[in-house]
Amino acid sequence: MSNPSQPLPPNCIPFGAGETDPVLTGSDYLQQLRQVAIASDMIQLPESISQRLQINRWIGLHVESVNAQLRQYLSNCQHCFKPHQQVPAQVLAAPLSERYGIDAVCNLQTTPVTLLIDVGQIEPSDWQMAITHEYAHAQVGSPGHAEPFRQILHHLCLGLALPVPAATLTAQQLSSWPACRHRADKFAFWEGKL
Repeated sequence: MSNPSQPLPPNCIPFGAGETDPVLTGSDYLQQLRQVAIASDMIQLPESISQRLQINRWIGLHVESVNAQLRQYLSNCQHCFKPHQQVPAQVLAAPLSERYGIDAVCNLQTTPVTLLIDVGQIEPSDWQMAITHEYAHAQVGSPGHAEPFRQILHHLCLGLALPVPAATLTAQQLSSWPACRHRADKFAFWEGKL
């Protein structure tokens, strides 16, 4: 609760009873992501305070609807397997650090398995493909791209009508299959500019 004798900071809008500040909601969400990421520094925002505030606000207002779409894509993957074969998994939109050079990741150490998808880097029409790749890791239980991964990915791609990986693809080629289109400025999405 704010102290009535102290003025509110500039650009701060007081919230009434029962209302939640979207900036705080976004900040809490990012903190939760850091707890389920393989390393907490995988979740990263720009250095600019104004950009950080804008991203936190956008996340607080919109991330649940984005996550609902991602959950549907994850459900599509899970339905490619019989119920007893489905790996319990969750999927979350996450601004991933550029230093890792990835646009999605599967953390096999969490229960359920956590898929983090940088929806700012990947075109929305390709979100299903990124989730398919990461769910294949969850099914195999391994971060590598060896033959068992290719077989599971092949099965998923067939079931979802996505491009099927050929048996001749190398592990390096499989590491980005199916290929997703990327945006030049990933933070534009997270700031709500797209």
